[in-house]
Amino acid sequence: MIKKPIKQLIISILIVVIAGGILVVRASTKPQLPLNARLTQAAWEAYNKKSYEQAIKKAEECIDEFQPAAIRQQRDLREENTPVPPEGSVSADKKETIINRGVLNDVATCWFIIGKSYEKIEKQQEAIQAYCMAAKFTYARTYDPSWDGFWSPSQSAMDRLDSLGGKCK
Repeated sequence: MIKKPIKQLIISILIVVIAGGILVVRASTKPQLPLNARLTQAAWEAYNKKSYEQAIKKAEECIDEFQPAAIRQQRDLREENTPVPPEGSVSADKKETIINRGVLNDVATCWFIIGKSYEKIEKQQEAIQAYCMAAKFTYARTYDPSWDGFWSPSQSAMDRLDSLGGKCK
């Protein structure tokens, strides 16, 4: 039979080992991005790998799920006369405000990715339609970590429309 102090020591050691293991697992696990961000990231990754059909598919998944919320957010910002966010590098406060509009940003970005993908597979009319959709989301911004700044998928879509000679209805 194990004496009480030794039994308590063994239990204490087990608790420390288990707690330490839990901390290691938590520390090594990255927080998961929200679904809209994961789908947008997957669409970009497919586009960059020249898997344009897959890029369109992932972007459409994001749009199908989140576009109603993005439309509401765009409408609310416009009705409240909220200033359109800047492009480029911004202050930490503005960066947080922009990033907190994740659904709006991702839906607009996904429409832009669809437009770029359709251009690559030479479906100009489909590209124009996608760019027209992206152009509607004037409050959306896309973050580019390579230069720590934001660009406008709406403005970029309008630039592509000009290049293609496309018009929105």
